[in-house]
Amino acid sequence: MTDEYRPGSLAHRLGVNRDTVRRWVKVKWVNVRRDENAHHVIWVDAEELERLRTLHQLPRTWANKARFEELEKPKPRPAR
Repeated sequence: MTDEYRPGSLAHRLGVNRDTVRRWVKVKWVNVRRDENAHHVIWVDAEELERLRTLHQLPRTWANKARFEELEKPKPRPAR
C-alpha cells in the first residue's frame, strides 16, 4: 500500500537511525500495524514525514515542550 514503510526503509527515507524509528513505534508516535508475518508496517504520508523530520530535529528544551508534545501525536490513518 502507498505510504507504508518497514522501520528500516522509513529510517532510510528520513535519514535517521533504525533504532529511532523503532523507539517511535514503541512510544506510539507513528501509526503502525502488523503484516501477515508479524512485521511492523508504518503508515506515513507526506505530512507525517514532515512531522517526523521536525520531531527528530527539534531540540529537547523546556522552551520547546509544548511544540514537542504537539508533534508526538500522529494524525489518524485514513480508513482503508
